[in-house]
Amino acid sequence: MKVKDEPNKVTATLKVVVTGEFYGDEASEETLRYCVEQDLEDAGFDVDVALLREQPKWISVKDRMPIETHSIFWRFSGTDKWSNAMWREQSDKVLVTVVFKDGTRLVTTGETHDGKWNTSISRTLEHTVTHWMQFPELPREGAKE
Repeated sequence: MKVKDEPNKVTATLKVVVTGEFYGDEASEETLRYCVEQDLEDAGFDVDVALLREQPKWISVKDRMPIETHSIFWRFSGTDKWSNAMWREQSDKVLVTVVFKDGTRLVTTGETHDGKWNTSISRTLEHTVTHWMQFPELPREGAKE
């Protein structure tokens, strides 16, 4: 039997569910991903960290809206300081897909104020938000390209 000088390189994309137990503030998905990444690298595997992170997915506004929390204005609700320019609840800024009257689709940013969309598009241009998603994670300093 002839032995090769070079091993065969195999690449596989695997989706796994990992459960771990941590104490205190260490308990997070990020900590678990980091531990899995380190264990695989320690075993000699070249790990594409981006594949270990769940990528954001588009969510239909018919299925779910972003979670809203109290805005900086909520405490003025019901007082004489309240203004129609204020809102009680707001979501984080997210990516949104909008559709214009002519059918043109565009991706931009937006957030909700009291359950209504507020996008970066001028209010004079009639448009409808159809989908949204959280921003993807920023690249890490020194991450492999």
